[in-house]
Amino acid sequence: MRQESKKLSIALLQPRYWLTWLGIGFLILLAWLPLRLRLASGKSLGNLTYHLARQRRYFTEINIQLCFPELTPHEQQSLVKKTFQDNGIGFMETIAGWVRPPQHFSHLLTMEGEADVKAAIDEGRGLLLIGGHYSTLDFCANLLSQHIPFGVTYRPHNNPVFDYFMFHGRTRNCNAVLNREDLRQYLKHLKAGKVLWYAPDQDYGPLHSVQAPFFGVPAATITATGRFVKLSKAPVFIVSHRRTVTNTYIISFTAIPDTYPTGDDIKDATLINKLLEIEIRKAPSQYLWMHKRFKTQPGGKPESPYVWQRTAIEKLSQQTLSALTEGATSYSVRAPEVNTGNKYNSSIAPPLEILQLSSGLIAISFSGRPRIFGKKHPATILDERMKLLRSSGIDSLTAVKFLHIKNDNRIFMICHKPRGNRLSILSEATPSSLGKLLSQLHQLGFSCPCNEALDLYLDNDILGVANPLALLWRPGSAAYHERVKDLVNFSNNFDINKTTDFMSCYFAHATKLGLKEWDKRSIQVKLSAL
Repeated sequence: MRQESKKLSIALLQPRYWLTWLGIGFLILLAWLPLRLRLASGKSLGNLTYHLARQRRYFTEINIQLCFPELTPHEQQSLVKKTFQDNGIGFMETIAGWVRPPQHFSHLLTMEGEADVKAAIDEGRGLLLIGGHYSTLDFCANLLSQHIPFGVTYRPHNNPVFDYFMFHGRTRNCNAVLNREDLRQYLKHLKAGKVLWYAPDQDYGPLHSVQAPFFGVPAATITATGRFVKLSKAPVFIVSHRRTVTNTYIISFTAIPDTYPTGDDIKDATLINKLLEIEIRKAPSQYLWMHKRFKTQPGGKPESPYVWQRTAIEKLSQQTLSALTEGATSYSVRAPEVNTGNKYNSSIAPPLEILQLSSGLIAISFSGRPRIFGKKHPATILDERMKLLRSSGIDSLTAVKFLHIKNDNRIFMICHKPRGNRLSILSEATPSSLGKLLSQLHQLGFSCPCNEALDLYLDNDILGVANPLALLWRPGSAAYHERVKDLVNFSNNFDINKTTDFMSCYFAHATKLGLKEWDKRSIQVKLSAL
């Protein structure tokens, strides 16, 4: 059942891969460093990655905030840094496992539950080991191969040279290396009475997944695990592994109840996630928190917790663009021209042209190539502002991607619009919803010089801003006067009674503005004088 080895071809020796080969040679040298030097260099690598890989650090921070709410912010940040250090060490361990014979490290291993696993293997029905993506994954797999032969799943690397290196590193000790998309081979391997190591703890999208709690947070969890067990009749164990404080390694096996799978996909996925959670908590910093475990949510990308994820850029032909925008309706939203020299503001020429696509998404057209985006480009400002609003609890646009039109000096920003229905006039909103929204914007330092241009959406008395470019960022002493102007402008949409409700709700939510009683009285006097 062993997959054929990838052979070294002339194509992999082309000059464009020479730098990769040089890097692999350097990694091979590192693999032969003494243990203490490997651990120290791995920790240094983790510290460097912590500071340089800002996007991965952000994903890690969000995951740990969601999964360990009982920790203080300081404890959470310490766990984030320790995670990078342990994963840096794990990278050095992985290279050593791919290069050096496992016998060199056999004295470092302790196994828990080995007898139960071997008894299950002797039944001849195959065995499914369900594991997670820990930093010690490849290294402990090599250690385990001395005791139990097994197959592993993997995703081919985008760089064919590094993929060749990784594939051969794993085939040195595994009796099969199966592409993670080749599910039929998984079943064949199990039905042949062999052992398969399988990790279902990543988010592979909504297809063939259900929402099941992982550390108490809804997470897309694949349902294939239960189907493998049902079709293969193989016994199932949870496998975990960790590095101890004495730099030895423990591999643990925990049998899953015979009632699994139950046939209820959500119940089965919840059980697997709970068992994995128990193992992860034994050494949480050695888990791979860098991946976006919670990116797939029932409401799509607008509900993803990774608000500040980098917006992708995709090239598009005119023909594909025409197909994308077929049947679309267009409208424009006025935006004021501002030029304050601040990173949040730029000269923005009205109107803002918006296409309502048949898919339900909207497309906003901008001039300029995406590779030369500057901090003052409207597309960059819009992307930053809508993320700032959403991260602060204000519903706004959610960027899907930028589309760069080939042979054209244009880009399109594809977005989810805010929840609810678009308001045709501002007075359709309730005074309380407008008061809350305005207080939230003021606390972020924004003012609204043209409230009609905000392009508001109303959903269950909650307002969303679909045109953050209409906002003006005014810090310092000018902010007070701008806030008063906003209160006047918004109050003009209501009669006296509704204006009172609007102001009451504004003051109730403007806790971070530090308004004193005399501030409130002064504002009320100015409004009543108008």
